[in-house]
Amino acid sequence: MSDPSRPRSNRHQHSYTPLPTTTTSDDPSQPLRPSTPSPSRTKTRSAFKVWALSIFSIAFIITAFSFVYSEMAEKSLSSGYEFSVVEGFFAHDDPRDEKVASAVLPRLGLLDSSPDRWINFRTSLADLKESAPKGTKYKVFYIQRHGQGWHNVAESHYGTEAWDALYSKLYTDGNMTWGPDPSLTPLGISQALEVNRVWKEELSLEMKEEARARLPDVVWTSPLRRAAETLNHTYFDTALSNGLRPVFKENLRESIGTHTCDARSTSYFLATTFSRLANPSNSLNYDFEPGFTVNDERWKPDVRESSEEQQGRTRRVLGEVFDGVKGDYVGLVGHGGTIGSFFEVVGHKPLNPPTGAFIPVVVKAVRRC
Repeated sequence: MSDPSRPRSNRHQHSYTPLPTTTTSDDPSQPLRPSTPSPSRTKTRSAFKVWALSIFSIAFIITAFSFVYSEMAEKSLSSGYEFSVVEGFFAHDDPRDEKVASAVLPRLGLLDSSPDRWINFRTSLADLKESAPKGTKYKVFYIQRHGQGWHNVAESHYGTEAWDALYSKLYTDGNMTWGPDPSLTPLGISQALEVNRVWKEELSLEMKEEARARLPDVVWTSPLRRAAETLNHTYFDTALSNGLRPVFKENLRESIGTHTCDARSTSYFLATTFSRLANPSNSLNYDFEPGFTVNDERWKPDVRESSEEQQGRTRRVLGEVFDGVKGDYVGLVGHGGTIGSFFEVVGHKPLNPPTGAFIPVVVKAVRRC
């Protein structure tokens, strides 16, 4: 291998001076003279130049048009709605509360503490929907961050600066493994089970059925193990036991790239672990969104996506929800970056939710003209 600090040898670099085109003569006493192109050859060359320039121009126009069209299509797909938060229902909406007090709040964060709190909430939601003008929709999102994973332990141990600079790009320190795709720690499992406990309080059989909280109509999750495991421990004896089939969504992943903990497992592993597709005896039955690839084709070891790119993914998820989900209640299980991106897109106040956090949000979507 050559040493880049040494000057390159010029032994393969030759100066080249083109020889003039000459004409020959039958008379050796006559000197050689530069050839003069014939008028027909000159016309041919000019025509070729015009033709080549035309082809180049057409190719450039097509390329430019394709680029602009793809940009417009992307913008239309990811920004088909204007989003905003409907405040006043949940404790996390209060702009004076700058931090989430705990991973999950009593009553799932609902401000109303009366026995008929969920009846009142559904009545208010129905009123919003009934009075909404054409093109305006409302959904209730149950946003959940995964419980503590081994990568979280590593970052806490080494500090965020050292984690981002070095350890996040490794798979292990010899004592603890955090990549790729780490699972929950025992604390992470207990955090998800705490959300499960609060859910069951709000679903208590002691309450009138109409007074109980509403479970999500659909749950979409990041395909990273820690998110799916959090979903399992949260809903295993409620929504999942009632037949709900969660869906793996690539666009709910953590910020993609460089950090080994954010590289996902193969679809075969996920199908074997969380689905009956590859394991008919599995009690879990997750679905995969269309186009889900076997291997992780998004994660790169040397490129990490920008905040703007992640927000584009979030807008696409929200567009899918408002265009395709019929129910009013949507569960999304993801990551700190996922939640931060979601809040940015819908205009929620900034929060720094801890691992295991559960945050309900009412979102208003107005279709762009």
